[in-house]
Formats: sequence, structure tokens, C-alpha cells
Amino acid sequence: MPPPPPPSPPATNANTLHLVDATSNIYRAHWTTGDLALADGTRIGAVFGFANQLLKLLREEQPTHVALVFDAGRRSFRTEIFPEYKANRSAADPEMVRQIPIIDEMIGLLGVPTLKLPGWEADDVLATLTRQARDQAWEVVLFTGDKDMLQLVGPGVRVIDPIRNRRVGPQDVQALMGVPHDRLVELQALMGDDIDNVPGVKGVGPKWAADLVNRWGTVEEILAHVDEIKHKTVREALRAQADTARLSRRLVELHVDAPVTFEPSRFAYGLGPAQWGARVRDFFRRLEMNTIVRTLDAAAPVARIDRGAYRLVTDLDGVRSVAARARETGTLALDLVTATDDPVAPALCGVALAAAPGEAVYVPFAHRGLHAVPQLRAEDVLAALAPLLEDAAVAKDLPRAKQTLRILEGTHDADAASAAPSAASAAVPAPAPAREPRDLLDLMAPLAPAPAPVPAATGPLALRGLRGDPGLLGFLLDTSRDGSDLVALSRKELDHSALALEDVLGKGTRGRAPTPEDLAPADLLPWAGEQVDLALRLTAKLLPAVNADADLRRLYEELELPLCAVLARLERRGVLVDVARLDALAAEFQQRMNVLQEECWAIAGEPFNPGSTPQLRHVLFEKLGLAPGRRTKTGFSTDQSVLEELDHPIAEKLLLLRKLTKLKNTYLDVLPKLVNARTGRVHTTFNQTGAATGRLSSDNPNLQNIPVRDEEGKRIREAFHAAPGWRLVSADYSQIELRLLAHLSADDALLAAFRSGEDIHRATAAEVLGVARDAVTREQRDAAKAVNFGIMYGISSFGLARQLGVGQAEAQRFIDRYRARYGGIQRWIERTLAEARRTGEVRTLQGRRRRISNLGARQRPLREGAERQAINTPIQGSAADVMKAAMIAVERALGAELPAARMLLTVHDELLIEAPEADAARAAAVARREMEAVLKLDPPLVVDTGTGRTWLEAH
Repeated sequence: MPPPPPPSPPATNANTLHLVDATSNIYRAHWTTGDLALADGTRIGAVFGFANQLLKLLREEQPTHVALVFDAGRRSFRTEIFPEYKANRSAADPEMVRQIPIIDEMIGLLGVPTLKLPGWEADDVLATLTRQARDQAWEVVLFTGDKDMLQLVGPGVRVIDPIRNRRVGPQDVQALMGVPHDRLVELQALMGDDIDNVPGVKGVGPKWAADLVNRWGTVEEILAHVDEIKHKTVREALRAQADTARLSRRLVELHVDAPVTFEPSRFAYGLGPAQWGARVRDFFRRLEMNTIVRTLDAAAPVARIDRGAYRLVTDLDGVRSVAARARETGTLALDLVTATDDPVAPALCGVALAAAPGEAVYVPFAHRGLHAVPQLRAEDVLAALAPLLEDAAVAKDLPRAKQTLRILEGTHDADAASAAPSAASAAVPAPAPAREPRDLLDLMAPLAPAPAPVPAATGPLALRGLRGDPGLLGFLLDTSRDGSDLVALSRKELDHSALALEDVLGKGTRGRAPTPEDLAPADLLPWAGEQVDLALRLTAKLLPAVNADADLRRLYEELELPLCAVLARLERRGVLVDVARLDALAAEFQQRMNVLQEECWAIAGEPFNPGSTPQLRHVLFEKLGLAPGRRTKTGFSTDQSVLEELDHPIAEKLLLLRKLTKLKNTYLDVLPKLVNARTGRVHTTFNQTGAATGRLSSDNPNLQNIPVRDEEGKRIREAFHAAPGWRLVSADYSQIELRLLAHLSADDALLAAFRSGEDIHRATAAEVLGVARDAVTREQRDAAKAVNFGIMYGISSFGLARQLGVGQAEAQRFIDRYRARYGGIQRWIERTLAEARRTGEVRTLQGRRRRISNLGARQRPLREGAERQAINTPIQGSAADVMKAAMIAVERALGAELPAARMLLTVHDELLIEAPEADAARAAAVARREMEAVLKLDPPLVVDTGTGRTWLEAH
């Protein structure tokens, strides 16, 4: 029985009922995003897709009345009249079925009303509710992509398709289906439905079906006028299948007599992002759905943190009062606010303090402008706080530990860097005896600070008792989180939307970016107070979670926290740079670039911009007729990998031109601008939480990516130099990642190659190819080297072939022989992947963990990328931890044995030290001794050292 004509449209202020075809939407979501998986391989595509649909509806439509309607089994009145109805459907995908309980949990957390009637399909329940709601003058919005639901479209009823993101009203049905909305059931009866196994009329296609419906209106009328149909095939089909047409109509027609009653109170819904709360966000965080979490966070209300409770303190008595309160609570959060981030002499604007959550104060020092607030001198405030800062019994939580320690460190290190060597260092004392390598279980213990409180600085003002840095704590718990800054952490851990400094400062005027000193202290107070308030709250939540894991606790207390102080000193010290040398090199590079460009023009027969992809694409693939490689959305790619595969003189010149351009733009033009006017040095900023493996990174400038294997990159290192009378010392771990691979895999052949003391890559080539060591060619050694390092990154035959310039089959043969000869490595890889799939994470030797997603993904690129992460992290992450431990050990040893020497930089596996010329050899010996002893490995760690006036000479 067809739905009766709906009543006239309701008044404009009528209520609206939103109905969600849940079963259909979940099914479509599963097949759209089904490859998504958690780190442990659990598929969550259906959950993710349906969650996005549902949240979009709730967020954008803001329904006051809503219901999710589900199917309740396959049996219904349709199967009674036609047993073959939906008989061609296979059983539901088990991967989707396993996600239904997760979806049910989500719906429960969101509080959305649901409906499921045994023996009834969701379509008929939706039709019944639609009719009853219209009878009560309600408008209805159907949230579905099922075309059958278009039967219900009419005045006051519309459909939203969540997948195609389109809205369908009565006028749209004619355009989409070719018939009016109230005749759609007749069209569907003639056409049938392969998905539901509705037979329809074979021989009547969509165009003829629409023409017949538009002419006669209903199936019965069409059958009554069948003799008038001129097309013989269509006429005979309708005559022969008249009963099938009537049956099909009964099957496709939506019924409006399901045993359900529309009662508005039953479907009332008054929740939204502001009311869902932390449990909803925690649910999506647990499922690693970070895009959804970010959307929810953006709409989240400000949490229970009251910024209005923060106070300005403008007298020393007020500062002493906070100090007294900190002694009562045993905790102090501290943040020094600066106008600039100058690592040598930052301009202090004020200090934020908190002795307990919610008790933050801000003490202004140097805010500019006509602010009617008295301000204290920074030195007076710090002097009043000094006893508290140096009291290890009071735990200190710092929102930016490294920056605060760098400021407190003082200026003595940077100033001493350019001093002449002392008389006492004229002779080179004998190096200290080599230290025995430490056992793995004792890796951190010798590096632990003594006494128990962490000594964070030894300058004019020391800070002791450092307990919490929320960024470091959050990073140790989850290296894959979106961010370790306070804004990101407070969203995740406290369900709080914290202020960002950029939002408080504004954009400024006349091209000048504002700084904290430009604001009135009262305007900066909410942000400054919140920083220390959050430091206390986040530390209180994150520190117990870190302490619950013995490995993470040791990493935090004995590695990451002490490293803060070391990095702070490195940032203050900086490294001397010869600006004139850089300028001369920039001019030389520019001249070479000009010549290369003209040579490319000559080959092309016309001028063009090598930096313009469309112009380069035209020259390479149209003008010169070279075979194109990969296609992108905008055309054929011209990236480096494509150029490397082109066998043409222009390709080599373009590659060199790109390299010179990148080096000039990244380093030669930038480094001179970053030289500090006071010190003549470049002071990079180190980031402890930038890489998921735990590796350090740096910026302003980024010194990690200066090439060291080609001549042009080496020449940039030549501009980094020591002060007159001093020398640079380079201490570089030799093949640390390969040694870690040998240790982890315990592969006999690889261990034997290291123990022999031979060239490891030549030995590998000889082992794999079965030739004598002295018979290995350069090409064979290069192949072995590529596989030795590539095995840690999941190198493929395609990648190796491109790297070596050989055929893919030849590259695959080499990889196969390598795996056969070094079977221990392959077994370690398989064990590591199995454990990662089981636990969803991998760990370094020292216990740093990294969660790995997509190990169970159906999409091969996602799955292989996750496998590469799982294999690489224990190696690269362990190397990063070793390097951090080495930095702490070398810093302490130099301070005790060679106080004039100082560590300046760390770049990957290398430390760069500056020492008086007479002390350089001993500094190298101290660095080698400490670095080789930081971890007991088989094969043992080996450090190469060198000294010179420049970084290039030393390395």
C-alpha cells in the first residue's frame, strides 16, 4: 500500500525529525573506508566512516529530534511473498560485524535514540515514522544514500546523502530519476533491483521505464495499455512478465504500517559537542581518530580552569608570598616570559608562578607603553626566588624546561667561547684510561644525576628539583600524538581549550609582529597564568603514567630531563660561522647555477624556468620527447626520482641545478642572517619531541640536513670554524645503526663481519656474492652498502634498482641472496613484526615505545609503510637514545676534566666540540671514551674522531 499523500507543508516554525538509515550508512561506510585499522590491526573503517557521517549530521543540522533506525534481520514480509528476496546477498563481512559493538558504544556515548523492530526492515520503519511525523505537521529529514528512500521525498520531506554530500527535495527526484517523486515506486518496480534481488521486468531498460511511467503513471495503468506500446520487445516483455511486475512493485514499495508510534519525547535530542564531554573524546582518541578529535576539540567548551582567578603581582612581598606558598605545597610551576627568543640575551618580560593548580600569578618586568601597573626589576625578583629555585625539596614543573634552563644558565658559557686558551692547557695530558662498556641494564644508572634531584643548571642561578616537563612526559607516553605543546596536551588530557600565545598577541601592525612586552600585563595574564597552571595539572596527570612504566621512568628521569640542561647549554654556546666564506660560496653557486641554466636552455632550444613544473614538463616531455614517468593530478611528475631515471644530458644538469639551488636557498642565503650579533655564532634550537623515533631535530637553522657525502655540502661545513687558538673536535659513531642491527638480530655472519675489522660493506658483498674480499668491485660494494642500510628501511627491489642504476630483477636477486646469507636479520624482522602486530607498538633497547598503526591495513602502501616503521624504530630509536646518553656523559666528563672545552652541536650520530688547541687531542679522547662506553653492544660501539680549524677538517 503506497504512502498516502502528505498533508500540506507545516508552518515555517514546525519541528523537524531527523531519521538516520543506520544499517545502510554503516554498510556504505565500511566499503568506503574499510582499510583503516588501529595499530594492533583492528579494522575500524566502518566506525570511522559512520562516525564522520553521524557527527556531521549532529554538528551541522543540530537536530532537536533524531533516531538511528537499524535493520533487524533478513526475515520480513517480503521474504514471505518472495523467498528469493535478497537471496543473492552474501553474509555480512565479518570485519564489519566485529565493529558493530564499537559503533553501539559510540552511539551510547553520544546519547542518540535508536530503533530496531524485529521482522521489519529499516526502510519500512523509516517510512512509517515519516508518515506519522508528517501527519503531525513535522518536517522530516532522511539521512541516507539508499535510493529506495527517495520514495518518501515530498513536501516537508527531503533526503541528505552523507556519502555524496547532496540534498534531495521533491524537485530533485525528477532530475535524478527521470520521474516525479510520487511515481518513483512504479519506476523501481519496472527496473527491479539487483542488490535486493527484485526481478523487475527483463527487457525494459531505464529510459523506457521512465517513459512508460511518465505516460501512464502506475504499473497497473501501464499493463492496461500494453497494446498501445509500439516497441515490440518492451510490449512483449510486459505481457510475459505482468505478474512479475506486480510482484516487484509489492517488494519495492515502502510500507507505512510498522508497529511503531512517533512520540516526539521518545526521539528528543538536546546534546552537542559542548555537552558530549571528555568520554566522547577519549573514545575517539582510543581509536586513533585524530581528525575527529581535533574537530571535537575545536567545538569544546573551556574546561573548569578559571583564568579569572589568576593575579598580577607587582611587589616583592607578593613574590615572597608565592614562594612561601610553594614551600607549603612542595611544588612550584615556573615560566619565564621573554620578548625575544635570543638564546644568549633574551629580553625578560616577566615570570609566571603557581604553587598549586588555580593559584597562578604573573610578575611583570618590562612591558612597554603607558601601562598603569608598577613593574619590578627582573634581577630583584630572581634574587628573591633564588633560594626556592635552588631548593631541591620543592618540585619544579616547567611548561618549557629547556628554554627556562637556558635563560637561567647565564651568559658565562657563551662569553667564554671566544676566550684565548689558558696557560694551564698548554700541554696535552695523557688521556684517561678507557672505560668498560656498560651493561644494557645499567645503561642509564651511571648517567643518573646525583643527588636525586635533577641539577638543571650550574650558572649564576641554578634550578634544582626539576620534576615535570609536560611536553616530554606526553611525548614519552605517545610519540605519535598530534603535538606535545600545552595546547595539544591540555585538549587531550584535560579536555581544556588552552590559549595560544599567537591568539593573545594578535597580528600587529605595519609588518611588525607583536611580542609579550607590547601587551599590558593584565592582557598577558590569562595566557601566562594558564601556562604554569597547566604545567602543574598536566604533570600531575602524566607523571604517574610515565612512572608506571619502568623503562619510560628511567628514560624520563635519567635521559630526557638531564638532556634538557645539556641542550640549553648547546643553544647558548652556538658555533662560529664565517659569513664572508658563505657569501663567497653563495656567489660561486649562483654563477654555476647561471651556467647550468643557460646550458639547459641551449639543450631545450628555448629559455624556460627550471623551477616551473609546467614549463619543465613542456620542455622534457613535449619539446624533447622524453618518456614521462609518474602522473600526478596536474600532469606528469618532474620530481627528482623522475629526473634520475631520464637518460638525457639535460636531466643531469637539472639535478645539479636543483641541488645547488636548494643548498643556496636553505643555507648560504639563510645562515648569515641567523648569526647572532653579540657572539658571531649561529645558535640552533634543538627539539626533543620532533621525531617519533626519539631523534633530535633542530631549526633556525636546521643543521641536521647539511649534506656530508657530496662536495657541495662539505664546503658548507667549511664555513663553521673554531675561535682563534681553538680547534673543533668531531666525534662520530661509526655505523651505529648497522651495529645495532647486528646486536638485535645476533646474525652470525654480520657479527663476524664486524669482528673481523674489515670494511663492513666489502665484507657483506663478499658474503652475499660468494667472492673473495679483494675481488669485490666498487659497484658490488655500493650494492651491499645500499642493502645494509636499506634493510632497516624496508628497501624494495625497485628502490635498490633505481639507487644503483641496475635492473629490478638484478636488484631483487641481490636482496634475495642477502636475506639468505643473513638469515638472522630476516628472523629478527619477522619476530619484530609479529610482536608489533600483537602489541601495536615497538620499543627501543632502552624501552622507548612507539605505537604503530596500519600493520593490518588492506591497502599495501599503508601496510608496508607501517612495517617499515616497525623495523626502523628499534634501530634508529635505539641509536637516538645512545646519542642522548652520550651527550650527557660527554658534557659531564668535559666539565670535570677539561672545563675550557665545550660541546657545541649534535648532528645525527656526531658530536662537535670546541676546545683550546692544546686540549683538542685530549677532548677527542674523552669524547671517544665516553661515547664508546655508553652502551654495551656486540659488536661494540666505535667512535671516529678528528680535529681541525673547521668542521670540514675535523670531520
